[in-house]
Amino acid sequence: MACTECLTIIKMLPSATSFLTPETMVSELKAKNGQTARDAANSRHAPGNEIKKRFIKWYFENEHAAIFTSRNQAASKFHRNLTDEERRIISIPETLVRALRRHTEQRRRETLTQPVE
Repeated sequence: MACTECLTIIKMLPSATSFLTPETMVSELKAKNGQTARDAANSRHAPGNEIKKRFIKWYFENEHAAIFTSRNQAASKFHRNLTDEERRIISIPETLVRALRRHTEQRRRETLTQPVE
C-alpha cells in the first residue's frame, strides 16, 4: 500500500484517532510492519542459525585437538556429519565458514571496544 493510500485511509478513520497526525500513524504502521518482518525472518532462519551456533561451539571445543588444520576443513568435517535434513538447510560448508568468520570478527570488535582498566 502506498503512503498516499495510507493517508487517505487514516483520514477516513473516526475522530478517536484525531490526536494522531496522519504522518505519525504512517510511521507507527511502518514500525509495526518492520517488526513483524524481522520476527518472520528470525523464525525462518532459526534452524540454520542453530546449526551455525553448534558448528561454532564445536570448532572452538576442537580447535586444538588436531582433527582439522583449517576453518574450511573443519566446516567440511562438520558438514559431513549433519543429517540429511540439516544438510538441506546448510547446503554448503562455506556457509559455516562465513558464520565462524563473522563470529570471530564480532568477538574481536567487542574486545577492541572494551574500556581499558
